[in-house]
Amino acid sequence: MRAPLVLVVLAASARLAAAHPLDLGYLRVTQAGDTVAITLDLDVNAAAILIGVPMLDAPGTAAGAAMLAAATLVPIATSAGACTWGPATTALVGKTVTLTSTATCPGPEERRWAFPFVHDHRISTKFELLVKEVVGDSERLTLVD
Repeated sequence: MRAPLVLVVLAASARLAAAHPLDLGYLRVTQAGDTVAITLDLDVNAAAILIGVPMLDAPGTAAGAAMLAAATLVPIATSAGACTWGPATTALVGKTVTLTSTATCPGPEERRWAFPFVHDHRISTKFELLVKEVVGDSERLTLVD
């Protein structure tokens, strides 16, 4: 079980090393009970493109939290119904915008979601999203392209 995870990490690391900042995002998802917490890191220029502004600074990043959340956090659903997002916050550190939020989901069922912004060619035709999901003691890495 560990060997495939190591191979995924090594393959993703090789892509990360060669990636241009606009080509890669990093999403961390942690589920505890009915709460899903996310942290999304994007290059500041990619975040600006997604919310339709020419550039972002720290105050603009904070003011654009809801718009960035709307552009990146699509509805999550379970077989028991849709999840409800809480307010999002953003921070700009260097050239990285970090978006954080939580969702409350009905029931412990597996979540279903998509990331349509990954295919937004205004960011990059080569954009990929590295997703790390932690559910209880289980951890999974996925590369969405």
